[in-house]
Amino acid sequence: MKKRLFVISAVFIFISSLSFLLIYIIKNGNPYTMLLVQYHMKKHMEGNDITEDMLVPDKSGYIEPKQVVHKDYYRGLFQLRFKDEPQITYYYGLHKENKAIIQFCKENPLVVRSFKKAKHSEEVCANAYNN
Repeated sequence: MKKRLFVISAVFIFISSLSFLLIYIIKNGNPYTMLLVQYHMKKHMEGNDITEDMLVPDKSGYIEPKQVVHKDYYRGLFQLRFKDEPQITYYYGLHKENKAIIQFCKENPLVVRSFKKAKHSEEVCANAYNN
């Protein structure tokens, strides 16, 4: 009888912990993806001579978008807003296969805005909404 109660309790605790983990991932995003994107983005920023002093502190960092982005990139994105261009937000994604950081150069098609090449635009870019 005690063994049966122990097994039932263990199964209940396991299912409860899985549900809490699922709710956390839905609300905050995958923590592994966040670490990957932050690690590779730091290396990308160092390679392009981008320092923390050049960025707007509250508007730069990891984000978890509500819409689906390009299927070849991880869902979590990194946004940068520079002090010399505070009106433009640059979005970067991490490619799933080769782990390269790529800047997204196209705006959301649902938002009517013109996107022109800006000071911190990179030569190689991808459209975040092509699937």
